[in-house]
Amino acid sequence: MTQVGSRETSPGPAVSGPPIVLLTGWGSSPGVFAAFAAQLGTQFPVQIADFDFGRIPVAADAREALDLALETLAPEVPPGAVLIGWSLGGSLALHLAARHPGRLRALVCIATNPCFCARPDWPLGMAAADFAVFREAYDRNASAHLERFCALQASGDARAAQVRRALRAAQPPSETHAGLGVALALLESIDLRAELPLLELPVLHVLGECDPLVPPRIESSLRRLQSEASVWVAASCAHAPFLSRPEAVAARIGDFIAALDPPPQRPAVRAVARSFGRAARGYDDAAALQRGCAAALLSLAPAEDPDNVLDLGCGTGAALPALRERFPRARVLGVDIAEPMLRSAASREENALLVGADAQQLPFADSSVGLVFSNLALQWCDDPGRACRELARVLRPGGLALLSLPGPATLWELRAAWRCVDGREHVNRFLSLALILAAAESAGLQLERVEREERLQRHANARAVAQGLRGIGATALDAGRPAGLAGRAVWARLEAAYALLADGADGLPATWELLRIVVRRPCV
Repeated sequence: MTQVGSRETSPGPAVSGPPIVLLTGWGSSPGVFAAFAAQLGTQFPVQIADFDFGRIPVAADAREALDLALETLAPEVPPGAVLIGWSLGGSLALHLAARHPGRLRALVCIATNPCFCARPDWPLGMAAADFAVFREAYDRNASAHLERFCALQASGDARAAQVRRALRAAQPPSETHAGLGVALALLESIDLRAELPLLELPVLHVLGECDPLVPPRIESSLRRLQSEASVWVAASCAHAPFLSRPEAVAARIGDFIAALDPPPQRPAVRAVARSFGRAARGYDDAAALQRGCAAALLSLAPAEDPDNVLDLGCGTGAALPALRERFPRARVLGVDIAEPMLRSAASREENALLVGADAQQLPFADSSVGLVFSNLALQWCDDPGRACRELARVLRPGGLALLSLPGPATLWELRAAWRCVDGREHVNRFLSLALILAAAESAGLQLERVEREERLQRHANARAVAQGLRGIGATALDAGRPAGLAGRAVWARLEAAYALLADGADGLPATWELLRIVVRRPCV
């Protein structure tokens, strides 16, 4: 195991959190992670597993090779670690997590296909004929084929030459070539699709947008197999995104690890009301994303005809007309905690039934609402469990709640840039899907459907990202942030830090992770 010391940063976050273990892929030595480990080491204690696929003992079959590989790897991974595996290393990390539930704190798979070779029901892998050619070429001349493999992994990357040089420098020694042939047989046999839904730990999949080996279109299948996992596609990257965009990949993984623990304190109700009240006047002009989210959420409405529909967190009432059209026989009510928002809604809908109330203390009778619609609102509750209990209380038996909330990856770029400036996040951190579902289950609500989507906004600069948040009232409401406005020097440092996360397209990226959840109050 290679220990990676943290680099000095001034200012910057302290190195803390769970230990990180990096596991290399086929055809590369552990040294391929040297620069990336140093990048991660500014935030967390990092180790590089002293594991080389070329040193897997020759086995009778692929199953025995897998057992030997896991036996060799297990001592390298301390309990409670976050294991980051690349390519075949990611597959081995998934196997380790499945065999030893509860051992890992979390798992990150970089450019990992759960079933590398195509199957009749899995066209997202390498065709069997192509893999046979790959193995034959390696058996014929291992050194020459490893050279070609470096070029293949870098193919399509915006920084292909840089990636290719790094991969060549990390090629394994010739004495390990026989073991790499054994590892190829292991790669051909792996099929983890049945195990993925059973993993009970946080998982992040990092894919390369231009990866010639693991197609990025696998994203939707990964989300289907692991509904609670996060998936991030690194723009302009091929098979080794940690070599192409090390700052961005380290920042995304760092934010994922930081989100493993819930926010220490939720925003106060009064602060939420004041913030959104101030934003009411110009909210509609800045809320294009919110309108799109509302439409996507409403598309999940079932073919039912409730008597009462409650728009919980209705804001300026933008969704009320669509709810009236979708449920023409229902009485539609709007509830919001910010009085200025309700006044804007009243001017939009003269006959609207609007109520000022907290989602955690609804002024409605038990079992009085047939359907609750809540678009990007419940994340501001200081007690999500209490909010879910209120939903369960006011819903009729058999009633539905359609909920959308931002997930913890929302605005990770801005959060990571701020951490580089002064070690603070300055940005709200939202609850994970697992915590939200646990709160709903504890309230007695049954999960019917869950969707996770990432939408990317583009802004001219970091200041524009922050101004866009102020326009919709979503300023940093979590406790613990420093007071006062940032000066020019601070904004300049923020711009420089954010620029490292740029992906080559026009404007700086700002990710919104959107969770859509449908829950029902049981009839019995």
